[in-house]
Amino acid sequence: MAANDTLRMIALTLRSLGFASVGGTMTAVGAAAGDAVRLINITNLTNQHLIGSLYGTRDEFILPSGSGMLLDVCTNKTNVAAGFYLNAATRIHVRHTGVAPISGDVYVTYWVGANNNE
Repeated sequence: MAANDTLRMIALTLRSLGFASVGGTMTAVGAAAGDAVRLINITNLTNQHLIGSLYGTRDEFILPSGSGMLLDVCTNKTNVAAGFYLNAATRIHVRHTGVAPISGDVYVTYWVGANNNE
């Protein structure tokens, strides 16, 4: 494999959602990834536990207050065209569990793969 064919990780722009925007129904944390996602880092710095979803259609995971979640689906692949990815429409959504947060934010970073020449 030539040096310019190697793969590297790129973090897309940090997305955030302030506590006042976290409601009882799913709310998107920023824009969709826009590229095939290999890794997602989600951090809940609000003062309440939250429920999360990859696409906002159902309750899929819990985000305890003051914690983070790392979803690693494809960082060990060496070929950008191969492997298991979350699609470009991936957009993390959150809602509160019955008590709205009164402080903090939720942060999401999507990590994608790119060739060294990109």
